[in-house]
Amino acid sequence: MNDYSYSHGNLLDTPQKYEKTKFYGLDFLNAYKISRLEKISSLDSTSFSLSNFIDSLTTNFQEDVDFLLSDFLNHTLILSNNSLNSDLVKKNIDSILKKFEVKKKLFTKYNSNFNEITSDYSFLKNYLLLSLFCSIQYENSLSLKYLNSCLKINDTIYSQKINFKDDEILFKYVLEKEVDFITKLCNKKEVSF
Repeated sequence: MNDYSYSHGNLLDTPQKYEKTKFYGLDFLNAYKISRLEKISSLDSTSFSLSNFIDSLTTNFQEDVDFLLSDFLNHTLILSNNSLNSDLVKKNIDSILKKFEVKKKLFTKYNSNFNEITSDYSFLKNYLLLSLFCSIQYENSLSLKYLNSCLKINDTIYSQKINFKDDEILFKYVLEKEVDFITKLCNKKEVSF
């Protein structure tokens, strides 16, 4: 396997299902790493500060009403800065992750029961914010569920054209974190690639 094929095509329109995916060994890991590092090197090199980014977020999210996913994700990232909110944050984000795992799409608007109420799923910032959140959660918990979701979300983002510099900077940050997590995990398992 010379190619990491999971981020090819338009994954918003034709999602990758990842069902019963065969593992191709070190060739697969090398193809993954080369693909990600090439993408990272092509993105804007402006430095990213997580704390500054979270401090800059604003939200109009209100519970028990229809909401924009971007407001919900901003709200959740703001809450995640306070460890007192960790159970609520985890519950909220797990609801959206379940939706993503089933449809591989993040819709722009949901109702209070987390059912999508729009057909628009093309707002890339939602994928970036969810990937960032999964990165933070994985780093804090080492729960593979968040790393797995991060990989899938990043594959989806990778398959898209990023139109805004700030989004590019954020994507570079989450990709760098992802590659670092995978490298550390492989080192822990004594797998070098």
